Amino acid sequence: MKVLLLTDVKMNVAELTGKNHVIVEGLVSQQSALIGKTLQEFDFRSRYGSFVLAVKRQRELLRDKIAHIRLKFSDTLLIMVPKERLDILRTSNNLIVLEELDIHLRYERYWWCSILVIPAVLLLAAFGIIPIVKAAILGAILLLVMRTLSIQDAYESISWSVIFLIASLVPMGIAIQKTNLDEVTGNLIIGIGTLIGGGEGLDPVIILAVLYGVTFILSAFISNAA
Repeated sequence: MKVLLLTDVKMNVAELTGKNHVIVEGLVSQQSALIGKTLQEFDFRSRYGSFVLAVKRQRELLRDKIAHIRLKFSDTLLIMVPKERLDILRTSNNLIVLEELDIHLRYERYWWCSILVIPAVLLLAAFGIIPIVKAAILGAILLLVMRTLSIQDAYESISWSVIFLIASLVPMGIAIQKTNLDEVTGNLIIGIGTLIGGGEGLDPVIILAVLYGVTFILSAFISNAA
């Protein structure tokens, strides 16, 4: 079974999950025969028995097909190499092996679940089968059960700054409601809209324009982050 890891790097499950491989960074040296050539032209995989997973040029991670990138001096390659061939790579004049990285690749058997869960959640909510909150929770539980998503990954993906921001807005909303500031503000906007409309009743377009205008004015003095 073949797994598409990046743009054009294909490995079988044994290669992807095997413990006999290490991942290193390699810098294209000034005298390297790789300069001006692509990995395909150089036949990198056959020469070193290794896989180039990514190419970084200065601070930019190149998004093109890896095998078709013409390499330059000082390009950094992320290479997956068998342990028994690491010395061959180190002694090569084409690359300067910088360091061994503590990166471990893994094969996700049910990776396709993550693609299906989001549209399934949206469809369940759109047709009114279950509320969107319950659908989202069920989707998250399904990903955890199928091990497509780990609890650690889910925890690390939480933006705690957003959580605390929302939590801080709850007491503010309660205070606005108890002091009737929401009604005062709403009546003020309606009054301005009625005045602009010539007192001929409420025009939703004018009310909406006034609301946007007030928001625009306030945003000039208040940060968007607030």
